[in-house]
Amino acid sequence: MSAAFPLRGLPPFIFGMRRDEVLSAAGEPDAIEAIESEFTGAAERWIYLDRGIQITFGEEEQWRLEAIDVEDLSVTIEGVRLLGVEAINLAQHAAHVGIPDVHETDDHGEFGKCYESTSAGLLFWAVDGGIVNFTMFPQYDEGGEVVLWPGTQ
Repeated sequence: MSAAFPLRGLPPFIFGMRRDEVLSAAGEPDAIEAIESEFTGAAERWIYLDRGIQITFGEEEQWRLEAIDVEDLSVTIEGVRLLGVEAINLAQHAAHVGIPDVHETDDHGEFGKCYESTSAGLLFWAVDGGIVNFTMFPQYDEGGEVVLWPGTQ
């Protein structure tokens, strides 16, 4: 079982790490995908299949670790598993671990629903009524523009 820490990371993956630091801490990923977005520019997604984790480094943030996607059902936040819970119970479970602001943001019909906590930098994805993954982000300043990397606040 692994413990995720909102706004900080999922050890050994800590927000703000550079690619060489991740290689030293976690080894080579199973795959690397180059991605491009009109909003965030160039990025790399590193996939660790055995860990159920995908991490993203963005050019805009000087290739620092800026997002962690979690699909491993054993990952917990404050000792509570949020993956696998029914979406209708997500807000209650999240509030139990100190994340009071989980709310539905998007309904994509048969493809699922997205839930967000801005205070904890989390996005949850629900398919067929159950939470199947979540994405973690670092903390941002009040304007939402500047990343406040762990250890720099």
